[in-house]
This record gives sequence, structure tokens and C-alpha cells, in this order.
Amino acid sequence: MTDEKNRPQGSTDGTPKRRSAGGLAVLSPFWFARFAWFASFFSVFAPSSPAAAAQKNATGAASVKDAAAALPPPKVALTVSTVSSKRWTMRLENTGDVPVRIVADPYLLSLEIMVPAGEGAAAKKPAKAREVRCVLPADMRPSTDSARNLVLNPGKAYSESFDPRMYCFGAKESAGLVRGARIIPHYGFASLTRPKRAASKPKAPTPPFVVAPIPDTDPTARPTLAPVNEIIGGTAIELSGDAVAGTSSTDNTTKDAVATRTTAPVSGASTAENDTSEPGLSIALPARTDGARASDMNLRVTLTNIGPRRAAIYFRPQSVAFDVTGPGGEFACSAGGAAAIRELFTTLAPRGRASLSVLAGSSCPDHSFDIPGLYEVRPRLDTRHIVGSPAAVAGSPPFEGEVMGTPALVRIRVGKQGILRPPPIIE
Repeated sequence: MTDEKNRPQGSTDGTPKRRSAGGLAVLSPFWFARFAWFASFFSVFAPSSPAAAAQKNATGAASVKDAAAALPPPKVALTVSTVSSKRWTMRLENTGDVPVRIVADPYLLSLEIMVPAGEGAAAKKPAKAREVRCVLPADMRPSTDSARNLVLNPGKAYSESFDPRMYCFGAKESAGLVRGARIIPHYGFASLTRPKRAASKPKAPTPPFVVAPIPDTDPTARPTLAPVNEIIGGTAIELSGDAVAGTSSTDNTTKDAVATRTTAPVSGASTAENDTSEPGLSIALPARTDGARASDMNLRVTLTNIGPRRAAIYFRPQSVAFDVTGPGGEFACSAGGAAAIRELFTTLAPRGRASLSVLAGSSCPDHSFDIPGLYEVRPRLDTRHIVGSPAAVAGSPPFEGEVMGTPALVRIRVGKQGILRPPPIIE
């Protein structure tokens, strides 16, 4: 019988227990197999870590996006035709075999213009061929796809007329509307700025969508079309004839109608040189004025003496009128008239010029500029309603009559809130 004191340490039956080189006990094959079984069991039923769950969700979302990016776009054709320099027509037609939803808003239209060499420039040196992009300001364009929705069935179309001068409003853009220019229309929410390099693989579009498939009532049904942010016209149009806009990009202050005297001078007094010729006057607005609302916009009116002698004129907001043609039709903003005060008269020497600011709509009928869009505004000087003009101002008889200017363009971007535009029409 083995003595307890002499029994090897770590042994119950007298057999020494195996140890590793580092002094640790080595498990027997039986216990190692059992430990491995328990580890595999708990790894199956234990909850996954947040990082692993996020990676799994991201992988699933990526697969959905890849599937959406691989779907074909809706078959909707965009075309633009010219009627005159002030009226063009855009048309969206569903050429596919399933209904689609579109955002029917002409303010989503933009124009990409290729200007031929030597056209659209006032410089002495011929201009090079260049590209011009005409797009409305951000506060005119819709930012979501929730308004003016329209369902286009197969073979149906939505069309609307527009004035290209409202889109090509700046001097550079309007100079591109010349004979021989080629135009490619764009329609939607995507920017006209081309990416510097193409993406390695197609990406799923993100809202807002200008064209989208009709949602299926069956939640398990898979979509067959991918929504799109923008539609690009497949065929470029070339401007010619009456389609070329006639608005000049030069300042209107030197190319206006000469004064038309409707009544005789108040006094027959003449100048020191005994010059009894009629004064020549012109009145003008800047070629383009852009503003959010008429209530916040001033029109800069310029009066120029293009005659041979000095002229005295009652040139105040009370003597300035406007004839306007806009989206809602024609209307007149008449001069209010006032009592003549000698100190308020303006004396202009030959080639002299004076300017004043008039609040747009201050003398116009109510709600005249409520609708956003493009307005043609012709200024008029009308001193016939000035009461009690003096016999002479600075040795010159005061002008009494009417002067007609040439039309200028005024763009109202926002207009009055709550004004509804006509609903879209399906052809």
C-alpha cells in the first residue's frame, strides 16, 4: 500500500498527471471533445453583436438598392417644339405599356443650348462655339415630387406652353437663343452639372422622382420599373426663323421711342437761342429685372434727353405709368398725377439723363403681379395730369405730354402665396 505522504502530488490513484511544458494540465481527449460541443451549441443560440447585425442589415439594403438600380426606367419621351420666339411647347408622352406617375410642372424644364461659332456675341472677334444652360432659379423650381402629380396611361401625353425667355433670362443665356442653336431639353430634379467621372456601377435613384411607377396594391409584388429623377430629350431641335427670341441683351436706355407731344407747351416761352423745336425724350427700363415679389421690387426708370435743347420735365413716380402683359393678361398701371411744384421739375441738358425707382405694382390694379412668371413691361412718361405747371423752368417751357418706351422683361419668381396655377391637362 502506498504511503499517503509518498503519493505523487496531483494524483488520486497514484498515476502521475500529465503536464504541459509550461506546467499547465493538459485536458484528456474526452473532456476536450465535450468542451468543443458546448462551445458550438452556445454559438448558435447566442445573440449576435450589434456590429454583426448592422453589417447584415447593410448587406441586405445594398442588395435591394442594387436590384432597384438594375430595373429599367419608365418609357417617357420628352420633346420641345417652337411656335414663336415667345411661345414654345414641351410634351411628355408615355410610350410604354404600363401607367406611370409624373410631376406635371413646366418649372422643372431646363434647356441645354449649343450655340454655334460666331453667334450670340456682341464682341468684334467672332465667338467660339459654346454651351449655355438655361434653368429657373431654385425658388421657382419645385423641390419635392408631392405636388401636381399626374397619372399617364400608355399612349397619353402631358403638354404645356412656356416662354423660353423666362428660362434663358440672363444676358448670357438669352444671347444663346440665336439662329442655328441646337437645344436639348431636360425635365426633372437632377442638376444639369455633369459629374466629373462616371460611377463604377449604377446607383439606385433617391427622391424626389419626376417619373415613377404606380405602386402595386399587392405588397409582395416586385417593382418592374425604376423611378427616375430626370428625363432628357432624345432629339435636339435647331432654332430657325420665328423661333429666335428678339429681345436684345443691350441696355434699353438708348434705343427707345422718341417723345410724342400730345399737347402744346404750357407757355410759348422760348430759350435764349429762340429754339422752338420740340424736346426729344426717351424713357426706358433695364432690359431685365428679376425679383421674388412685386411688392419688394423696384423698377429703375431712366429718362434721357435725346433732343437738341434743354428740357424741363416733371419726372416723378406720379408721372410714370406702365403697360403690362403677363401670365394673367394685359393691364395698365396709370400715372396718378400731382400738383406741379417748380422745385420738383427735372432739367435735362441735351444727352442728359435722370433715373428714379418706382415700386412695381404701386400704381397697378390689385393682384396684378400675383402670378409668378414673365411680364413684358412698357414704361410711359405721362405729364398730362400734372396740374398747375409753371410757365418756364430754368428758362425752358415744361414738357407736357406722353413718352412711350420699349418693353422690358420682368420676372416674378414667387408671386403671392396661395395663388394656384391652372391644373395640368392630359392629351
